[in-house]
Amino acid sequence: MVFVKGSTVFDVLAYLCSMFTKEEERYYAIQWVTADEKHVGRVINTYRNFLAIILNASANEYRLDDKDLSYLNEVLEKMEKQVNKGDIFRLIIEIEKRMDMYSGWQNRGVIYDLKPLNVNVGETGIAVYPRVRPSWDTDKSERNRERRFNTSFTNYMMVRAQDVLPFEIIMHYWNDRGVLHAMEGGWSLRVALAPVMDDAELKTEERDLAVGYTVGVEGLINEEKVTERVLRVFDQMFSEEYGIIVFPEALGTEGALSGIKSKMREHPEICTFVIAPTICADGTNVLVVLGPGGVECLRHKKRRRLF
Repeated sequence: MVFVKGSTVFDVLAYLCSMFTKEEERYYAIQWVTADEKHVGRVINTYRNFLAIILNASANEYRLDDKDLSYLNEVLEKMEKQVNKGDIFRLIIEIEKRMDMYSGWQNRGVIYDLKPLNVNVGETGIAVYPRVRPSWDTDKSERNRERRFNTSFTNYMMVRAQDVLPFEIIMHYWNDRGVLHAMEGGWSLRVALAPVMDDAELKTEERDLAVGYTVGVEGLINEEKVTERVLRVFDQMFSEEYGIIVFPEALGTEGALSGIKSKMREHPEICTFVIAPTICADGTNVLVVLGPGGVECLRHKKRRRLF
């Protein structure tokens, strides 16, 4: 791969990560666990000019100039022919260490959608995102994922496209700690799940297709009853100031969504995210995620649900 004008350090990081399979990533991570300072120093000394370019690029929003690109392309061409990938693995860790915390998302609104920082996602299959360490202890939850690049990364993380398919990651940043509650020894995040809704009467459409007999959900017959119940459940959970409210097994309506937004707008001081009930209508399922103040963080339409 050749880097051209407009390429950034994030593109370089993604490309180097793409040189490793998940199995290789784990293999070399285990190898470097027992490495001493001498071995690490050898890699740093070998690629000192490479690392200096990465460090200096931080003053220019991590963009690379023509001189840097020429040098990096030359080094990367040699790397592709190198048999020992262990050094490249360590180089990736050292590159990330020289990349300061990403600050481009700050002061751009309380909630904001963030695309991958690298533009070569399609070519590399790797997406690089900013990473902010959580306020609570993650040692136990991360134990089974300790042999990964992301374990050693400080300010960024990489996501393999193959691990996401057939889904899509849409990254949002919540630029505040209001959703967390301080407690002795750390922080807590309160999550509320709505009870299963078993009294919804569905409008359905039966079809005998080439793939078999199907039933599509077109909406609700008893919209008023469902809307009233959703809002009653929401009012109870919202009044207790949960950080996240989820309706995992509920069908919703535009009326229910409007009522939830209205209540949240009345109390913008309450930091709550709501994954609203799915709205089935006009041949689509609509997922809506609301942020504090009733702001729509996400509205995603899915294809008609078939049974």
